[in-house]
Amino acid sequence: MTLSDYSTDETPADVLDATVEFSLTGDVLTIVVTNLTDGPDGGSDDGYDITEIFFNAADNILDLTWSGPDEGWVLHSFGNSTKAGGFGQFDYAITGGIGSSPIIVEGEFSHMFSFTITHDGSGANESDFYSELSSIPPGDNPMLAAAKFQRGPGDDSAYGGTNTPEPATLAILGLGSMFFLFKRKK
Repeated sequence: MTLSDYSTDETPADVLDATVEFSLTGDVLTIVVTNLTDGPDGGSDDGYDITEIFFNAADNILDLTWSGPDEGWVLHSFGNSTKAGGFGQFDYAITGGIGSSPIIVEGEFSHMFSFTITHDGSGANESDFYSELSSIPPGDNPMLAAAKFQRGPGDDSAYGGTNTPEPATLAILGLGSMFFLFKRKK
């Protein structure tokens, strides 16, 4: 899913260009974040660095623990560290930072995060991580996922996010709606 549908300030959302992909194999969740930002002249050092990633989990997901190297990134669960500006509070945040802390650099650089999930026994799938909106307040614009973009042109920073589910989820929701309407007409 793209993280450039909305911005928390006057920064145009379309310049906060990044994607996040969730995949689940057994009980291992892999999240790949790709920073596609590039400045207005297409040169280096005029895009944004990503320092934080925010996402939610369905109620059947009880916990996440690192299953691979964290490389200095920190996983936070629901609390003060999971607030993304006007996009509300998320279930989870992966934070890096500026300086000696890890970042996802501008210009088509990706970073992979791996976690072992604990669920309630009902099973889990990828959509459990991109089907729940953040809770508000703070803010008034709930999102499915978001990222913190920093060190952009003029040292600009903003949160970018999306409230549009993956195409596969949209298809499932559409089929469910059609079934409901068909059932209702009878």
